[in-house]
Amino acid sequence: MHHAQREQSFLNSGLCRRTALRLIVSGGSMAILAACGGSTSPAATTSAPAATPAPASSAPTPGAAVATAAPASASGTSTTSATAAAPAQAAAKTGGTLNVALADLATENLDTILAAPNLNVVPLIYEPLLQYDEKGNLVPWLAESWEMSPDGKLWTFNIRKGVKWTSGDELTSEDVKFSIERYSSDASTSAWSPMHRQTVDQVETPDRYTVKVHSKTPPYLFYPDAIAGTWIHPKAYFDQAGLGTFSKQPVGTGPWKLTRFTPGVSAELAGNKEYWGPSMNKPTWDNLVLFNTPEESTRMAMLKRGEADIVGVSWDNAVALRGQGYQLRQTRASTLPALFFIGYWNQPGPTSDQRVREALDIAIDRQELSDSFFKGFAKPGAGNFALTDLHYGFDPIWYSTRYEPDRARQLLQDAGYPGKFRDPTVNIFTVSQVGWEPDFLQVIAGYWQAVGVQTQLVPMDFTAMRNGWTAPDPKMMGGVATWIGVGGGAAGNSMPAQQNNMTSPGVNQAAHDPELDRMFADMIAELDANKRLEMWHQVQQKAFSLHSILGVCRVFDQYAVSDKVGEWTGLDYLPGALIMGLSGVQHR
Repeated sequence: MHHAQREQSFLNSGLCRRTALRLIVSGGSMAILAACGGSTSPAATTSAPAATPAPASSAPTPGAAVATAAPASASGTSTTSATAAAPAQAAAKTGGTLNVALADLATENLDTILAAPNLNVVPLIYEPLLQYDEKGNLVPWLAESWEMSPDGKLWTFNIRKGVKWTSGDELTSEDVKFSIERYSSDASTSAWSPMHRQTVDQVETPDRYTVKVHSKTPPYLFYPDAIAGTWIHPKAYFDQAGLGTFSKQPVGTGPWKLTRFTPGVSAELAGNKEYWGPSMNKPTWDNLVLFNTPEESTRMAMLKRGEADIVGVSWDNAVALRGQGYQLRQTRASTLPALFFIGYWNQPGPTSDQRVREALDIAIDRQELSDSFFKGFAKPGAGNFALTDLHYGFDPIWYSTRYEPDRARQLLQDAGYPGKFRDPTVNIFTVSQVGWEPDFLQVIAGYWQAVGVQTQLVPMDFTAMRNGWTAPDPKMMGGVATWIGVGGGAAGNSMPAQQNNMTSPGVNQAAHDPELDRMFADMIAELDANKRLEMWHQVQQKAFSLHSILGVCRVFDQYAVSDKVGEWTGLDYLPGALIMGLSGVQHR
């Protein structure tokens, strides 16, 4: 969806949510409009849409380009550059405390190399060497520039001078080497670690501001994408404080400093007054408080009492609050709910059969979900939780899935479902990454039940779900886990994330196919850009045929704001859009 179209957010289609949900779960899709007596409303804007482009001058932009043989994420060619100085801007209103009520404050884990770090807190504190711009191109961040040798076996990163940790020490090449080696170690369970381990042979620091990463054979030509997902952290502080303190009291280079963290309750941060970065990422608020507030009714009450300034709301309540005079905002990135058949090859249940997985895929009416459940704030279809038409070499096959319930029933019959399987039940593990997820999964279960599939919703804590998923826990293998991927609708390509999703060593346990593994390995080592792009299309088509990850739709989440909140001009086009954009939230 084009940015300008996103500003024209589709509004309430006239469907009462509870009735729509009840009817969809019971298979009565055709009765919804009649039961609710509604009709689709014309598109209309939110009171003050946040989806406005950040000023081009406020982010790192190309200066004197350094030619390199490395592939760009979106185009297959790349140049890298130092950051151009941003022009002077009028002083913005600053000060005060910005209070944000979140549906889930997430895990208490603040160590970046583990499987589920707190992605509400970590991105505010730590930063990567490279970052994505709004068009999905990699640009310098903590690195001033980077280049790849012609044979793809040496990556050189030139570290930005004068960047300070919040401890007061300067960022150096030793910190970068330390971070890469931690991600590459056996102790790391980060989603980025398999790509580091696959690539990194050794890391050298010839001087204080230069890092050289020697690659294994064959080279991994998308390694900069892994670097863009790698949070750099301070070696001296780690050595002094030890892992325990480091994991609870992080020190970073980012726009915010953690002052207090109460797991399950709140995170309190102070603006980093010495922050080195571009103006669009410098906080205009002195303090930031994130509240763990699972109940939407509580979040709305906090907004009305003046206790919260930004709250995520459902589409029904977004419409209602706007009618009461509250303004709405939305990030430039969208949310993409995806369904993972985790470890489907590890067990003899229904999802071990490709025909069953395909049947479950085509049993979902994505258009109806977008129009009815998401009230028009969604676009049907997508590749998986980190792959849409915003990304490098996107293959249109991902948008070819049609709603075909009759064919789904035939596929199930061909697979011998249910009689062939000792236990024909498909477990759906439900958590609350976002407030609407439990209801959404009930609707998905309804679609599957409508074609004859037995389902069971299994409520779980997010951390327990994610840890069991990646462990892997035998009780979870073959079940369905939802991953609500903001990255699916965000700028930038993440080839390492695709490797996690598509290949056998991937952390996400989402595919296990020797032919796909070979195809992927050949593709990422191909030096010819045109050939590499052709091979990437072939990889996607093979991955699509497995039906192991079902991208459902792109959803544009709505946030109600207090009268203190002005425009949103931060990095809200990146994965983790709300959190990444908080530094750019302006005062009204």
